[in-house]
Amino acid sequence: MRRRLLGLIVGIAVIGLFTGGQGIRAQDDGDKNLVPITPDNVGQLEQMDTWEGDESAVTSVEFSRRDPNLIAYGTMAGYTYLGQLDEDTVTQLAYGTGPIMDVAFNPSGDYLASGRRLSDAMVWSLNPPEIYAVYQRSGSVLSVVFSVDGSTLAFSGSDLIDVSDGEPIPGGGVISLLQPELGIPVAFQTAERISETTGQINSIAYSPNGIHIAAGIGGGNSIESGGRVKIWDVETLAEVAALEGHTGAVWDVKYDPTGQYIASASADTTVRLWDTTTGKTVMTFKGHTDEVNAMAFSPDGTLLASVGSDGTLRFWDVATGEQVSLIDLTNGGANPVWDIDFSADGTMVATASEDGFVRLWAVKGE
Repeated sequence: MRRRLLGLIVGIAVIGLFTGGQGIRAQDDGDKNLVPITPDNVGQLEQMDTWEGDESAVTSVEFSRRDPNLIAYGTMAGYTYLGQLDEDTVTQLAYGTGPIMDVAFNPSGDYLASGRRLSDAMVWSLNPPEIYAVYQRSGSVLSVVFSVDGSTLAFSGSDLIDVSDGEPIPGGGVISLLQPELGIPVAFQTAERISETTGQINSIAYSPNGIHIAAGIGGGNSIESGGRVKIWDVETLAEVAALEGHTGAVWDVKYDPTGQYIASASADTTVRLWDTTTGKTVMTFKGHTDEVNAMAFSPDGTLLASVGSDGTLRFWDVATGEQVSLIDLTNGGANPVWDIDFSADGTMVATASEDGFVRLWAVKGE
């Protein structure tokens, strides 16, 4: 569907509002009575709606943890969008140039962070939408994530600069932690480097208890072509584990809701589930025929959803390792799926695709 651009300019940030179409409501008292998605009913999943922005590939998507009706997504054209599902409106956030590689809400839903290729990390204040802070840099920011308590923003990527001396690190990656007094950065000069690796850092994730941060490494112009998962202690910045086993770059990492497991999605076409205590592989999910780009756990941890360059959306029963659902999004042609997320209430899944669409999926109740 296409939503009409009304147009609004705020300072140096361009913001547009789109309206029109028939957006799904996450909480609907009509015929869209949605129920949490589980291993038992995921086979009944239906596409409920599509959202688009600027007709370029959608690279990332995330639901607000506070508001199940609010999603954010970024595009290769360099725009970030806020979709208010219950009002059927999309707000376009524009600042600078270059593809948006990741988006992340803070836990309270008041701020949105985004990372850009070969450019910067940004934080938007959402009430009303406006640029709050920008960290200009020479390398790519591939992943952004807020800590569980919202006090820290971490971002990572490739060819990042060493914040201690401003020097670039060719072929390497770092994770920078921002710990402002008020929970959201007012200046990024105090960013602290947690790591330096010989591999591009594609994805980062905080453990549910906030003690550790995990990273998916490899690919890009990295010195090492293989993929690894590394884990650091956030307090001491010490590396506590390195999980080896993937034969290709690790594009995404996620903790399950309990913190017992880490899932990793790889260019080697597999998803691995790791025990965070032992560092051992618990199971390997096989089925994708091309690189696995992203994953998401359901809020109750019973399902793991994965998407890949083979254009498929797959659901796995975490208890058994069984693939319980497969949805083909290729429509007869190539259509890599780049990202996926569950809504906080577990009733919806959003996917971000090369064809320029965010698709919303749900299971209708009786």
